[in-house]
Amino acid sequence: MKNTLIYSTLIISSLIISGCGGSDDSTPVKNQENPQTPNTELTEQLKQKIIETSAQSHILAAKESFAFGMVDTALYGVDEVLYADAECESGQYKIVNNQIDFNECGGLFYQFEGDKHQSLVAKSGTVINNDGDYTFKNLVLENPITFETKTFSGTLKSLETEDSAQVSSESFSVKASEKNGTGFRNVAYLFENYQLKYTLKTPTELNISSNGQISVQNSAVGDYKIKFTTTDPLAIKVNQDEEREGLPYRGAVKIENTDLKSTTLITSIPNTYNVQYQVLYGNQKLVDNTQTWTKIFGAEK
Repeated sequence: MKNTLIYSTLIISSLIISGCGGSDDSTPVKNQENPQTPNTELTEQLKQKIIETSAQSHILAAKESFAFGMVDTALYGVDEVLYADAECESGQYKIVNNQIDFNECGGLFYQFEGDKHQSLVAKSGTVINNDGDYTFKNLVLENPITFETKTFSGTLKSLETEDSAQVSSESFSVKASEKNGTGFRNVAYLFENYQLKYTLKTPTELNISSNGQISVQNSAVGDYKIKFTTTDPLAIKVNQDEEREGLPYRGAVKIENTDLKSTTLITSIPNTYNVQYQVLYGNQKLVDNTQTWTKIFGAEK
């Protein structure tokens, strides 16, 4: 049976689109420590590079930490096939033993893009299910509007109990063709030592913890590598069906750029849907302001 602790992405989307919450109550937040000690002088050029890279990388890490990023995109459609017996709106898939082969299958996969969920077409590729271990072999998902694609390869492991669920991977890659003006840019993402864990703390509160490394090549801001972790689990309200409702009202995410030696801190302001957003270089604060979760997730400019 499909575990709603993991597969509740579509519940959250409408709340993000509507800009849920947004109190201006800027309750002081205790800053997290920055363990990185840079040994390069902070020039104006380096400062701008750090800020620009953080502006992109924090969205990537925040989405994965909150479980509606690329890993969730890959898992959701496969789960629809295996546990919901969902049919393609167009195209087809074929199951032989524990192997699923996709052919122009539309309507099962989604990705969070801007301020909405976009339905994707599984153009081709194979997913093998081995007791909760999902091996992706060049699963190609296409946005039918922009014609952007993502190709997934690697293994995701799923482990579930009555009140918790975990997704992990030693190595999982995504090769993306992303819009770049009138053309396309080929961007490569490599997830390593990735782990996402859900714990139902109470009948009305779900906690999400994550950590991992993501290497990115040929992005709009160049190559970079980040390490991210939830230093304080993200707390989300859930309904009686254990489906997520709303945005985090507690929690913190730390994102370390291992190349630039900078740190981005995203810290939820208690009892609001706002966060304290900081970009640090050693002990120097390059950015320190209040933002909404919707902006952190890239759904608000």
